[in-house]
Amino acid sequence: MTPLPSSYQAASFDGLAAPGETVALTITPPPLNVLVSTTNNNDKIAVNSLNLDAGGPSRVADSTGSFTVYVGGTFGLQANQAAGVYTAQFQLTSDYQ
Repeated sequence: MTPLPSSYQAASFDGLAAPGETVALTITPPPLNVLVSTTNNNDKIAVNSLNLDAGGPSRVADSTGSFTVYVGGTFGLQANQAAGVYTAQFQLTSDYQ
């Protein structure tokens, strides 16, 4: 395994519900499961998976109604991958139970 030369972190989402309410979560991956370079649309990185944090696919809002969800993933970097910033949009859907 080769370490990445820069810092990274999971995406973080803060939600609000009724105190004690359960919220079901669903991730929809980016189109074509790829990240695209911000400087060259031909440079892409495969999105192997997107994953919710250890809390899993549902949350129970705390006594103030707050909850936080972290989304991370694994990506298919090639040995000759062009350096740069890669981006894509994905959806995190919250279904309030």
